[in-house]
Amino acid sequence: MDLSKLPYFIAVAERLSFTAAAEALCISQSTVSRHVQDFEQEVGRPLLLRNHRSVRLTPAGALLLEEARESLARMEAALQKARGLEGGLLGRLRIGVLGTPEQKLFPGLLKRFRRQQPGVELEIQRFSWRRLNEQLQRGRLDLGFTLSMGLEDYPDLDRISLCSDRLMVVLPSDHPFAGREHLAFQELAGEAFILPSRIEAPAGSAWFAGLCAEAGFTPRIVAEPELMETVLMMVESGLGISVLAGHVAQPPHPGLRFVPFADESSRTDLVLAWRRDNPNPAIPAFVEASGRGD
Repeated sequence: MDLSKLPYFIAVAERLSFTAAAEALCISQSTVSRHVQDFEQEVGRPLLLRNHRSVRLTPAGALLLEEARESLARMEAALQKARGLEGGLLGRLRIGVLGTPEQKLFPGLLKRFRRQQPGVELEIQRFSWRRLNEQLQRGRLDLGFTLSMGLEDYPDLDRISLCSDRLMVVLPSDHPFAGREHLAFQELAGEAFILPSRIEAPAGSAWFAGLCAEAGFTPRIVAEPELMETVLMMVESGLGISVLAGHVAQPPHPGLRFVPFADESSRTDLVLAWRRDNPNPAIPAFVEASGRGD
């Protein structure tokens, strides 16, 4: 069946007028009539009843009109996808985020990628640090925005660094150190610490313990909440202090003070990570869109 005749049938069936259909299609009425007659012959039964005064749909014509509309819409959608494939990709990317570190970079990167690859569907989910890395390692995510700390425990992952994040001492606003511009790690020896759960961030806990050992003290950890929001709430309540990556300072928290370390080397990287054996062709395209794929 020649589907190219569908638009002529639809135009007449919707307007119940060959004249109006010809005007809408910008062709002659005789051409419209010929295409519709050819289409009826292919179908094998009349679709329109016409005389000098009116045009009516037969029951078969009414049924076919709905089907023809849907077929034409599906064809148009397929054509749009095919056009989008010229120099582009089709498919899906499953992306995991931590929620806060990537806030400054993510919107611009997504816009850039969507312009370059409009045929790729993006599925974005938020995870805890540990769970995000595990989902990447198991191949349940294609890409993840995560922290570099501890990624050596996931040997199947490749990564690129997106930006560096300075570590901060998080204090209640009335803490004696709250007015300081910088702090040395050794100055925290007598403090009570509230840190993210070592179950959720084991690499971070090990790294923090190493910093304390280098500074010559064993940290007094009084709480390890699972949620970052709970860590900040407890610090603001005066129950202890914390050491966190600087992205946590956004958005501002009026009851908290974020003081950087004097040592500029106290940093962690925000990275884009993926399994190196993941065959999804949209991964290298997304990495390239990040501007750091070379």
